Amino acid sequence: MNLFSSAESAKMPPYAPFLFLFVGAGLGFLGFRDLYRAHLSVDWPVANGTLVESQVIEVRRRQRGMRSYKASIRYDYAVDGQQFQGTRVAFGDSSWINRDYAQTTVNRYRSGSAVEVHFMPGSPSVSVLEPGVSPLTWAIPGISLASVAVGLCTLGVVRSGR
Repeated sequence: MNLFSSAESAKMPPYAPFLFLFVGAGLGFLGFRDLYRAHLSVDWPVANGTLVESQVIEVRRRQRGMRSYKASIRYDYAVDGQQFQGTRVAFGDSSWINRDYAQTTVNRYRSGSAVEVHFMPGSPSVSVLEPGVSPLTWAIPGISLASVAVGLCTLGVVRSGR
């Protein structure tokens, strides 16, 4: 039985594969760049910083009233006398459906606390509080690879006329 022979899939728009490929390539660039930076960040220099904001914020989604939450963390730090402000706790960290996860992050980083900020040599505005690769760092590269795979599969379907 061919998965692509049903009446529903017979009329796939000819641009669909390119949409998947384009989205996959864009996500891949961002995801693999962050994965690479996460890997390097364990060896980045460290500056002393101060947390200036630490709170859970609600991020509204347009899909069926779905809500997610984000730990909004901001910290100030200086490198060679130049002031910077960062927001990244860890590479791959983002919004969460579970408010408790965001709250756990906020509990670790209280406003006014001193923090160690790892910054990228040559680009000190790129910073992170928790250096290294975590399982979440793989999420965007994984999604990008899946999108490219779907694009390549659907390209074959569109080209074969199925």
